[in-house]
Amino acid sequence: MRGSCRRRLAALVATVLVLVGGPLLFLTATSQTAPAQAAPADAVNRAVRWAQSQAGSRAYDGLCLKFVYDAYRLGAGTDTRGGMSTNGNTTAVDFWNHFPQFQHRGDANPPRGAFVFWGPTRWNGAGHVALSLGNRQVISSYERTVPGVHTFGLADRAGAYNYLGWMMPPGIAASTPPPPTPPVSNQPVFTVMNTSETPPDGVWFRDNPAASGPRLGGYGVYQNDRVQLRCYGWGESIGRFGNRLWYYSANLTRPNAPGRPNVGWLNAHFVDDRQNANAVVPGVPAC
Repeated sequence: MRGSCRRRLAALVATVLVLVGGPLLFLTATSQTAPAQAAPADAVNRAVRWAQSQAGSRAYDGLCLKFVYDAYRLGAGTDTRGGMSTNGNTTAVDFWNHFPQFQHRGDANPPRGAFVFWGPTRWNGAGHVALSLGNRQVISSYERTVPGVHTFGLADRAGAYNYLGWMMPPGIAASTPPPPTPPVSNQPVFTVMNTSETPPDGVWFRDNPAASGPRLGGYGVYQNDRVQLRCYGWGESIGRFGNRLWYYSANLTRPNAPGRPNVGWLNAHFVDDRQNANAVVPGVPAC
């Protein structure tokens, strides 16, 4: 996603020089007084309301991390820095990498109030972060070629960017119970195949379908495991038929792995769905 996502945490008035996919712009963000700190559940709602109140504002163009931070700081009086430096050089990717204990890597169902992250692209090495509104909708500062604060659906960006996942921010995560798993009773279940083509048997899940998507060591599938297909996206082709279809999947045979549920992105080449390559199983939604 274009635009540098660097954090600017000035106390009063910050004049920021930002390169956003074109000419250099001077952006001025005035300080605001934060309210008294809210309880975690209420903080989420207040942060979301504050973010929505900024719709159309260009004060956060190129300042995605500051935008989500200010949603909690100014909207709910809650510090979500988690001890991270406020020297103005912290990027969205830095923030994501600093808190592995809060990460839900590759999970395309971020709960309301979560920070939602994308990794570096060839246009922007800083990555991007937005605030989840729930129901796979997020509110974001400038990204791609869309300026100003705006909303979009995760499905609108599926396969186009290096999606990392989401986390509840520090100060909220420790006191917020994990969200319930979305209802998936009607989602199809299939047997895993082709995982022993390159011994030893087994395939790691990925945290996104892109060719650069890191493999999630410790999370994945083996031959004849059963997986439930939660949603689909497009990415790197796998197998001799060039299958670019990927499913965000849950391993039902081995549902738990160290630290979190055993879920992630799996190419359809490894799913015995009786479909031709690049044919989506009926009833599986886009992520």
